[in-house]
Amino acid sequence: MSTENNNSNRPIGLTQFAEAIKELPADVLSAERHRLQNSVSHLERSNAELAKAAQETQDEEERNIYNDAVKENQHVISQQHDRINAIVQRQVDLGLETSENSNASTQNGVYL
Repeated sequence: MSTENNNSNRPIGLTQFAEAIKELPADVLSAERHRLQNSVSHLERSNAELAKAAQETQDEEERNIYNDAVKENQHVISQQHDRINAIVQRQVDLGLETSENSNASTQNGVYL
C-alpha cells in the first residue's frame, strides 16, 4: 500500500485547511461552518450516549470500548472547533462577520 493512499484518507492539517479556505467563496465558507457545527452537535450527543452506556455496563471490556470512542470523538470535536474558528477568522477578515458576533457563535465550551 502506498503512502499516498494512506494520506488521502486523512484530513488535512489546520494550517493547510486555513490556506485552502482562503480560496472559498462566502457561501461555501458559511456552508462548511454550518456542516462542522452540525457534526460537533452530533458528536456531542453521541458522546453523552456513549458515556451513559459506559456507566451502565458491567462488562469492563465494553466499558473500555465506549470510553475509547468518547476520547476519539473528543479529539475530532476539538479539531472541528479549530476548523470552525479558522472559518470564522476568514469570515471576519472578509468583513462577513464581526469579531463580537464570531466570539458569541463559537464559544461552545472547552473540549479536552
